Amino acid sequence: MQSLKLIAPHLFFFACLFYVFDPTESQNIIYSYCDTGNNYTSGSVFEQNLNLTLTSLASNASLTGFSTTAIGQNPNTVYGLVLCRGDVSQQDCQACASTASIEIIKQCSNNNKEAAISYDNCLLRYSDRRFFSTVDSSPKLMLYNVNNVTEPVVFNRQLGNLLRNLSSNAASSTSKFSAGQTNFLDFQYINAMVQCTRDLAGNNCSNCLQDIIRYIPQCCNGKEGGQVLSLSCNLRFEIYSFFLLSSPPPPSLVQPNSTSQDEKKSTSKVIVFVAIPLAATMVVALIVCCCFFWRNGKKKRVDTDPDQEGSMATLDQWNSYGAIGSSAAG
Repeated sequence: MQSLKLIAPHLFFFACLFYVFDPTESQNIIYSYCDTGNNYTSGSVFEQNLNLTLTSLASNASLTGFSTTAIGQNPNTVYGLVLCRGDVSQQDCQACASTASIEIIKQCSNNNKEAAISYDNCLLRYSDRRFFSTVDSSPKLMLYNVNNVTEPVVFNRQLGNLLRNLSSNAASSTSKFSAGQTNFLDFQYINAMVQCTRDLAGNNCSNCLQDIIRYIPQCCNGKEGGQVLSLSCNLRFEIYSFFLLSSPPPPSLVQPNSTSQDEKKSTSKVIVFVAIPLAATMVVALIVCCCFFWRNGKKKRVDTDPDQEGSMATLDQWNSYGAIGSSAAG
């Protein structure tokens, strides 16, 4: 009984720690798209090819962060694509792709022949028609931060310049991804990233990004952050750092205090495996659990702290401006 009393604080600490570093937190669905115009029959050859396609995409996603496949013969050919966010680790890419390959069938449960599902870390898509190298820039979802910037004219000018530079970099790179930041006000930055699917040619990637940038005045004008997501490209901007890399790729200035997801995981492992004296453990447990309650309280508010981690796991801090032919799921 005495030994149980001694280890109880440790167990409490580890329970809180597991919640704080829960890896499933980034696996919230941003949107799912199910084309209701065409359906397949359960047990059909198309369904068999679809299952093989999803298995292939989930297996190959983490190799390069991008994979396409076509399985079967017409009229039962299934075309599939998976794209991981350009700054996620192989492990997170694999986890996201595996989850997406399962959830897309659940989300589109009416045997849809064309569907897509998007998470913060990846996008997975399949269809009965060949869509590779074809631009689809129609926004499936647009999101905005509820807070307004203090200097919208300056902000919009700086954001426009940053997105143009990032778009140019992404279009000319093999990764079709670019992230960076620029000055906004004293000690404040605009952070942004853009990405295209890697099957697009450079000019098609550039055109896709230009198309979705034009939607910013509709969804996010004067807002502290926003996202525009289409099947072929997407963008995001914030006044706080949300990059999963230890530092954003150029163009960038000195990045304010940021902690990458990998650093968090490393920290959690160190804390778990290093022996901590009982008194120190209880103090750390108290701090961690205070952070837990503080973080949950923040999620219930609509305001966004500039120092907050930029994960779409906090979708309840965002409002959906619109969804075209899709549904958002949280």
